[in-house]
Amino acid sequence: MNAEHDANAAGQPEDAGAAIAERTLEEARRRLAALDDLPTADHVAVFDELHRELSGVLERLDQDGGAGGETGGS
Repeated sequence: MNAEHDANAAGQPEDAGAAIAERTLEEARRRLAALDDLPTADHVAVFDELHRELSGVLERLDQDGGAGGETGGS
């Protein structure tokens, strides 16, 4: 169990990034599901807002080297 703990400790920034990504996606799914209750004309505003928010999260994750960041490639 110590080896597993050590592996998790080494991956904490990635785990934090993955947690942020998961929460963001859950919220996006919830908001997209709520589109059924809105007039079609209001959908574009929701899409635009979600796009801005998702882009911002991806940018922060890339800057922090979290989930979706650079992989190192060696």
